[in-house]
Amino acid sequence: MTVEPGVVRLADHGSIMQLNIKPSSRPYAVSLLSALVTFIVYLPSLQNDFVTWDDTLYVLNNEHIKSLDLNFILWSLTDLHSGNWHPLTWVSHAFDYAVWGLNPFGHHLTSILFHALNTFLVTLLAVRLIETYRTNKYHGDHDGTSMSQTPVLLAGIVTGLLFGLHPLHVESVAWISERKDVLYAFFFLLALLQYIRYVSERDASSPSRGIHESAQRTYVSAFLLFFLAAISKPMAITFPVVLLILDWFPLQRLRTADGRRRAVLDKIPFIIISLVLAGIALFAQKTAHAFPLRLLPISLAMRIMNAAKALVEYLIHMVLPFDLMPLYPHPYWVDPVLTSPQYLLPAIAVVLISACSIILLKRQKLWFAVWTTYVIMLLPVLGIIQVGAQGMADRYTYLPSVGPFLIIGIAIGWTGERINASHVKKTARAALMIALCIFALLVSRATIKQIRIWKDGVTLWGHELDTLNKNGFTGHIFVIRQAYSGIGFAHMINGSYESAIDAFSQAIILKPDAEYHQQRAIAYAKLVRFEEAIQDFTMAISLDTKNAVLYYNRGTAYAKRGLFPEAVADLTKAISMSTVPNADYYMNRGNAFKKLGRLDEGERDVMEANRIKNATRRRDGDRFSR
Repeated sequence: MTVEPGVVRLADHGSIMQLNIKPSSRPYAVSLLSALVTFIVYLPSLQNDFVTWDDTLYVLNNEHIKSLDLNFILWSLTDLHSGNWHPLTWVSHAFDYAVWGLNPFGHHLTSILFHALNTFLVTLLAVRLIETYRTNKYHGDHDGTSMSQTPVLLAGIVTGLLFGLHPLHVESVAWISERKDVLYAFFFLLALLQYIRYVSERDASSPSRGIHESAQRTYVSAFLLFFLAAISKPMAITFPVVLLILDWFPLQRLRTADGRRRAVLDKIPFIIISLVLAGIALFAQKTAHAFPLRLLPISLAMRIMNAAKALVEYLIHMVLPFDLMPLYPHPYWVDPVLTSPQYLLPAIAVVLISACSIILLKRQKLWFAVWTTYVIMLLPVLGIIQVGAQGMADRYTYLPSVGPFLIIGIAIGWTGERINASHVKKTARAALMIALCIFALLVSRATIKQIRIWKDGVTLWGHELDTLNKNGFTGHIFVIRQAYSGIGFAHMINGSYESAIDAFSQAIILKPDAEYHQQRAIAYAKLVRFEEAIQDFTMAISLDTKNAVLYYNRGTAYAKRGLFPEAVADLTKAISMSTVPNADYYMNRGNAFKKLGRLDEGERDVMEANRIKNATRRRDGDRFSR
């Protein structure tokens, strides 16, 4: 392929096809190409179902997203029960439900489209960053990133395709509940591009005129886009620090006192929003009881060592994406020896990488900029403040991986530049293109394989168990229980009650839990095995005595067995414990009263049940009519 100004020539069996593309449009052309390839590779995920890991919380059993009205907006702005505050993510799920209902096809399609758009933006961002450095380059820099336009485009598309096709990102795209990842990344990347444009416009403005109106509008748009990213996922709070790193390299705004002052002033609105949203995020996690510190203090040393381990393992997975897991065990669950090689070596690696980045500062600022950006973007989820039970998660690398992928893209672009200057450029160029195509096919194949793992709950958690056994993680009881329960819930949804009983039984053997006993009891009841169901409900009540639903379920099982006095007692207990009147509780107790010949009491309960139903119907009608 030969490139001339404004023309791309493609050899085609001896003929020459000409495609006129303006030089200014080429970054958009290669970005569109990477986005289309990414979209095609992810098409198999359209065949996937919901999975039994937060999808029930976010979509399947979420009544709030089923109506786009004022009540929903107020709920999305105040909801913390999911452990996150991300109102815009709720809005995206509500729009999907409005269009697709509970058809997983549409929900997956939205996530794929966002991921393809993000791939477009990453490609464009990579090109913009390299071009910005080229135009801002001052005498004495020797970063090795000086390239002509074609290698720059090559570097951009390699970066974009690595981002779009890497199996490490499947979790963020194929898991419907991780919509917040692709959504926040979309606005985050747009905000970065707008900020780069703002700096360019401001530098082009005459100092006597102040900041040009166009630059002001661009700055405001960057801030608004950042805000949209932050209310999609709290990980966006690192944005102002990322901007400061960009100001240093490659934007080079910090070389003068005025540049440093302006750069800091520019960040103040971003920092304020970040601090406020960080506080909300921590409060939301605490409200949802996501801190294992409530169960057992995790030492600072353990958290730091696990953070270092995660930083290095993410990089390893970017190069060798094998044995990726939905839920990586946290060392907290097995009381680890922190001086063992699996924790000590990553800590040493982090220190060495940091030291080398600093040593190379005078010659190659790129390494330090990428490394610090990578660490800063991961900092909220490295577990220094531990949230959740996972030690690490593939989804956390969704945007932080852009930096390492950019390094690889620049390396390929630099190789292309050297090839163009060589005496055997045609052969070498063909070899490079063939190698890149083969690599893209291999990565795509791995990604498609990873997409199949997220097909449904049974497949997902079965893979988790297989990987745990393969890697010798049999001591991580908490994670194994989580996997068995995920399989059990999936079987319940599918109506495979015998299989559900087996899965919940395995989880109960590891450690009794009220929810697992209840689900197994429901499965027994579905199979008309009410004696076993009653036993499980009784065990669940002994583990959770304040749960009205358990008394209601056991009362219903008693009624099915013809034990109406026991049914009335349990249903009365459920009614007294309920903070909100429940029509089903009254209706079932009314029927039990009638079976006992207590017709007046039965009739009163039935009338109360109908009154509650009518009140609920009127309330819902008023809500939908608004």
